[in-house]
Amino acid sequence: MEPIPEQGRSDAVVRAVSFAAERFLTAESWRDCIDEVLKRLGCAAEVGRVYVYENHRGIDGRLLMSIRHEWHAPAIAPASARPENQSFPYRPGFERWESELQAGSTIQGLLREFPGPERAAMESMDIVSLVLVPIFTGQDWWGFMGFDECSRERTWLPAEVDALRAAAGTLGAAIRREHTDEQLREAEAKYRAIVEQLPVAIYIDAADSESTSVYVSPQIEQIAGTRPEEHYADPNLWIGMIHPADRERWRAESARVMADRDSFALEYRIVSRDGQVKWLHDEAHLERDEMNRPRYWRGVISDVTERKRVEQALADSEELHRGVVEMSPDAIFVGVEGRFEFVNAAMVRLLGASDPSELLGRAVMDFVHPDYHELVRDKMIAVKQGAEAPIASEKYVRLDGTEVDVEVAAIALTYRGKPAGLVLARDVTERGRTEEQLRQAEAKYRALVEQLPAIVYMAEFEEAGDWLYVSPQIESILGFTPQEWTADPTLFDQRIHPDDEAQYRADEARSRTSGGPLSSEYRMVARDGREVWIRDEAFVVRDDSGRPLLHQGVMFDVTQNKLAEQALRDGLEREHEASERLRSLDEMRNAFLHAVSHELRTPLTSVMGFALTLSRKDVTISDADRADMLDRLAANARKLERLLSDLLDVDRLARGILEPKLYPTDVAELARRVVSETEVGRRDVRIEGTARAHVDGPKVERILENLLVNSARHTPEGSTVWVRLSQTDDGVQIAVDDDGPGVPDALKQDIFEPFHQGQSSNTHAPGTGIGLSLVARFAELHGGRAWVEDRPGGGASFRVSIPSGDLGTVEPQPLRPAPEVDEDAVPRRERGVA
Repeated sequence: MEPIPEQGRSDAVVRAVSFAAERFLTAESWRDCIDEVLKRLGCAAEVGRVYVYENHRGIDGRLLMSIRHEWHAPAIAPASARPENQSFPYRPGFERWESELQAGSTIQGLLREFPGPERAAMESMDIVSLVLVPIFTGQDWWGFMGFDECSRERTWLPAEVDALRAAAGTLGAAIRREHTDEQLREAEAKYRAIVEQLPVAIYIDAADSESTSVYVSPQIEQIAGTRPEEHYADPNLWIGMIHPADRERWRAESARVMADRDSFALEYRIVSRDGQVKWLHDEAHLERDEMNRPRYWRGVISDVTERKRVEQALADSEELHRGVVEMSPDAIFVGVEGRFEFVNAAMVRLLGASDPSELLGRAVMDFVHPDYHELVRDKMIAVKQGAEAPIASEKYVRLDGTEVDVEVAAIALTYRGKPAGLVLARDVTERGRTEEQLRQAEAKYRALVEQLPAIVYMAEFEEAGDWLYVSPQIESILGFTPQEWTADPTLFDQRIHPDDEAQYRADEARSRTSGGPLSSEYRMVARDGREVWIRDEAFVVRDDSGRPLLHQGVMFDVTQNKLAEQALRDGLEREHEASERLRSLDEMRNAFLHAVSHELRTPLTSVMGFALTLSRKDVTISDADRADMLDRLAANARKLERLLSDLLDVDRLARGILEPKLYPTDVAELARRVVSETEVGRRDVRIEGTARAHVDGPKVERILENLLVNSARHTPEGSTVWVRLSQTDDGVQIAVDDDGPGVPDALKQDIFEPFHQGQSSNTHAPGTGIGLSLVARFAELHGGRAWVEDRPGGGASFRVSIPSGDLGTVEPQPLRPAPEVDEDAVPRRERGVA
């Protein structure tokens, strides 16, 4: 073969690179076309070899290169056959290749000019000159692509090097795309699994008057006892389940959010399917379109019945304890910023007031005797800093000006989210009675502490100090008795979660160093193995000299809050993904409506034109023309019937109400009748083989009819179509082959999905994209499947495998069933014709 001139060779290389780009971007995987691409590049550049090497790490961590794909000229020995071209190290000997290729540079030239180690390794492969370009997948150096010239010394043209770099760049993009697609598929599967395992229900509702359900996660069955399908079928199901006492509140909040462009957050009750009344927390975001019109509610529903029960118990407990405090003979008040925030009845009496309102909001110092101002101020400062003020004698001045001697105890606490001091004042005038009352108050406060739904504790301030007191709630929260906990100082260290221990130790160390409060959140492992989230809030108790003695605090069980927070974060992360899927569905719907409108309009126009022509009395029509018009009317009517049948069957299949009716059937006879009645234009249809199967005859007719119509639509006139039937071990296989242009590899999977179409040879009737989807669904209805292959010799081979039951159990089914009426009272045959 005569060598191609330089300019011609450059043009050929550019065309080969263009071919590579097209194949890499359209192929399902770059590996499917790499061999053909390398061959095109090698032939165009007139080289001995074209190859692709991939980088990888050895077990010792060294960077290695391995040849993965190669094309070689007929007279050239393949490099991939040599063992040394697999897992070959860059170092020592090829450091130059590693540094320059990784930096994006090209390695090229005559082999005799290469460094000694490189030249020695490649001379045995008959290489005279070569050029190498790096392959990058994003920022990562994946490997390299190269040309070998084995017959003559050759200076590489800049156009050839640039073309090779372009091919390598396109290959790198294809590899990266494949990696990205795989990661997206894995992420989608993982996130779907996460969403459907969360202890909350995620939903998407249309922003209409009935909040029609678009998507409901399976957890709704655990929460409400209903299945997602029930919500899709009945838009009023959910509002009917809302408790009558909360229904109007729910409607009002929904209307407010739609008007104010706000987010929806509401707690309300429902009556579940089994009759239980449950409290739900419903939080949703209202999505609007580009015209600011409401489109969808996207939200999360969680069952907060148990929390509501606990809150009610807490409210009841607070009311009870407030009543206890109110009835206490001890004078008690809470001071915030030096003012009365709460006073009990005894405090009102102690200061000579007639009502708490006379004291609330007033400065405590207004009622302290001037001789005790300095003492009380120091005590207030100490309490504010977290210290417990010792019992001290003070003197108060009542509203009527009389004085009363009291013994006062004060501790720091948080009251309604603010630092405060709790003060108990005793009138020591009647010490004996007051001491008795104090003992009673102590018992009441202990009962109050031990009934709180949290762990109250005191522990020595030093690191690894002993636990001095733990309230009984530790047993219900962590499964240990107070005696077990205080007897073993190491029990806390054993039970704190390993992943949270470092954070807790840092918080604890900060408190010990600064002497300030301890505030930390961490997990503990209960006796039964449960992970319990704890919020630990403690203050430092000091002695008279100010030296820290104790940590006194409360450990709250916040597990449910943590789970709810995590569930909400995960649910919001899914919103974007669900939005993308909805957008894809909307685009598919628009494509479907466009196709169906075209398919309906074309035959309807013909029917109306022929009908109007035939109905005119002033037009003389020959018998032949009249017969032709009637034939066309019938053909267009059959097209409309087939389209209507397809649409109704898609709907029935989507709703799961279509069931196969199996009878012994002569599939060959059925195929002959379908072929005789189906319009395929000027195409030669041949039937080969025989088969009998226990199948739903009308559905198999629809399969054959849609496959024939599909072949007619996608092949030019004059083509040949073969209908091949064969008996298999478990049933029958139907193959409809044609010698048309075939089906591209990229469409072979999607072509059986609704509204996906290949390139039609009839541009005026592109189809709806549902015929082949019905073929697949009818095959699946029988327990079989449908697929497409390349026909040997060219063209497409559509195949359907249908399993068969017992052929001798029932009478044969008539091949043409009687007409039936569907749910919309539209007359139709079970099988449409083309």
